[in-house]
Amino acid sequence: MCNLACRHCYNQIARRDHLTCAKITAVQSRHIVDEVNGCDFVHPFYDLSGGELMLLSDWHESLEVFLGTGREVSVNTNGTLIDEGVVKRLVALDRGYPNQLFLSVSLDSHDPEINLRSRSGATSNNVFAAMELLRKHGLHFRAAITLTSVNRPTIVETVRFIVKNYTREFIVGVLRPVFPMTGENLALLVPLPDVQGAKAKILELQDELGPLTMYHTLDSSGRAFCRAGLDRLNIEPNGDVTACYTLQGPDNVVGNIFREPLRGIVQRLHATHSGRDIRYLLCEHQGKYWGEVPANLKLGLSMTIR
Repeated sequence: MCNLACRHCYNQIARRDHLTCAKITAVQSRHIVDEVNGCDFVHPFYDLSGGELMLLSDWHESLEVFLGTGREVSVNTNGTLIDEGVVKRLVALDRGYPNQLFLSVSLDSHDPEINLRSRSGATSNNVFAAMELLRKHGLHFRAAITLTSVNRPTIVETVRFIVKNYTREFIVGVLRPVFPMTGENLALLVPLPDVQGAKAKILELQDELGPLTMYHTLDSSGRAFCRAGLDRLNIEPNGDVTACYTLQGPDNVVGNIFREPLRGIVQRLHATHSGRDIRYLLCEHQGKYWGEVPANLKLGLSMTIR
């Protein structure tokens, strides 16, 4: 579920009818935690995303289940529902589980008009007030920017605005074609050289603003850092498991955590992806690669960015 309609969102393709209104419960969250604990992972962490998590009336209950593991828990939110009441709950959780909660709040532009164009929805620009509330109450968060042709011309101004007003931490997400390539949508994609150019200009801001913490998805050669298919997995509210950063369609489902042990699902996932170059991701929906195609990448394997 989500209250925005971003044109670049993977949910346009990944959404399945039976998941459109699906939601995770605290009981299901505890089951997931139990399964993860049974897998002996070296350093598990939880990354809660959506849709928009805070549309759930009991979102804080599930969040506390994951925080109760003692592990790092990230919450990805569009920020539109963050008000004094939500912040009060977040502050309480942060105090109860210190140094575990990390928020990632989506903001695509310092310019409200551009941000609304990028992240369509009547409440889209509520995020500005939300970030101010989080800053005011001392909650740890980063700004999450999705780089598109819409906001790339003003990306430096956006980062400067974020750093001066809200937080020195931000991520610049690289857009891959996992949404419908029709009409204006095709023009949203940013060529790899322009992505690297934007990254370089952002880093130059350190001369003006001092040290910054920039998270990003590509190294200097354009390769993805994420070992998708091996070190991350996605669990849908109904229990379906896929590799992270892939379309969440039926063909990508590896198993279901509510019907079988997670250990076996992870073993199958690893077997599927053990033979490919994990630094590169295949944008399966469009049938093409984003960036350079390495000679040793097996074409039969399907990976996309989530």
